[in-house]
Amino acid sequence: MNQTSELCTGNRILDSLPVAERKRVLHCCEDVTVLEGESIGFPHEVIHYVYFPIDCVVALMNQYEGLDESSFTLVGPEGSVGASLAVGIDTWQVRAKVFQGGHALWIPIQAFKHLLQHAPTLDRQVRMDAGNQVQCSRDALMCVKRHTLSQRLAGWLLMLSDRVGKKHMYASRQMLAEHLGASVASVARELTYLVRCRAVTDDNGHIEIKNRRSLRRVACRCFDRKSRLNRVRAAENGRRIDYAPSKRLDDASDRFVLFRLRHQNPAT
Repeated sequence: MNQTSELCTGNRILDSLPVAERKRVLHCCEDVTVLEGESIGFPHEVIHYVYFPIDCVVALMNQYEGLDESSFTLVGPEGSVGASLAVGIDTWQVRAKVFQGGHALWIPIQAFKHLLQHAPTLDRQVRMDAGNQVQCSRDALMCVKRHTLSQRLAGWLLMLSDRVGKKHMYASRQMLAEHLGASVASVARELTYLVRCRAVTDDNGHIEIKNRRSLRRVACRCFDRKSRLNRVRAAENGRRIDYAPSKRLDDASDRFVLFRLRHQNPAT
């Protein structure tokens, strides 16, 4: 096993660093377990650690004026949480809540600030990551106002699938409702719709994407914009994000999706 393989962490930002720089960074890292539903950051509180998810998923949540709190993006092994320190912001601007528990590497704030001065690749990567998250936050308000709940749910499931790296995932209706800023009844109705058009299956919260292409037809364009941001960052890292292949749309599924989108009003 070569030295590079031995230093692999499972986090794309850390694994993209040059070996010497990665050694320096990993020396300051500590493995931590985060639990589903745990909030690791609250608005206006001081950031104490920067997290680099390994197999967990963290939702960044914001509350816009006149709207319920909802998630505007998910961060998994491709990114970081708390990286706003790299652009001079040392307090949480949003709530960071663990959606899927698991492991992460964290770096104390003082050690992280010191690393940024001696690890130029890390500095560049986390700045890009922080910028992407800011852009997602800006786009989220327009998304909530302009797009239907079914469109947002479809995009959210696609994003979650990309973060966990598989088609199977667990997300109860209560969890989905909280992160989409909607009622459980509304989410249940829209999830049933996605099941009917054969895009997903749902077994008491155990969701599987059966037809990714069909799900993308339902999802709003915000998902495509977030995907482009991730591809740009992946290209910067010298990596390529591969999406799971999907089956060809059958006529019945295609007609049902198009009919629903044409006759559905945006959720309020």
